[in-house]
Amino acid sequence: MTEAAATLGRGPADLLIRELRESDLDEVARMARDFHAFAECDRHGLGFDLGDLWETLAELLEYESGFVAVADLDGRVCGCVAGLLFPWYLRRADVIAQELWFWSDPWARSYGVGRRLLEAFEAWARATGATVVQVATPGPERLERPMGRLFRRWGYKRLETAWARSV
Repeated sequence: MTEAAATLGRGPADLLIRELRESDLDEVARMARDFHAFAECDRHGLGFDLGDLWETLAELLEYESGFVAVADLDGRVCGCVAGLLFPWYLRRADVIAQELWFWSDPWARSYGVGRRLLEAFEAWARATGATVVQVATPGPERLERPMGRLFRRWGYKRLETAWARSV
């Protein structure tokens, strides 16, 4: 994690956004399972494998093009954001910071955990030279509208809608 993300520091109720630690892995796995169920990923043929999650997290932390941070609220991990950088295929000078996974526990959302995680991701994106931050909403239509409203309120604009089909 860059200094820009690390300096976001503390907020309400001692909310700290920080780099993932090995001691956080069980909580991150729990949140990943919660996200997987909440977003109904199985319905789209997207499974969950704990070993693959560990491997992905290790790769994101190892490379400069990857980012993983957790929200620590009064010593309890309650949110996570992960993403990576890639060049825009139509003009490689434009670099996209793509959010891969963004989650805050329901009990912690009133503390602004999600917003602070996204701010940390945006700070990392700026510090690494990204020109655009791209986020996605989970698949079920019941989630797309409220998440879309939230992202619009935070200054995001719809770029595209993705569709998936198992093959």
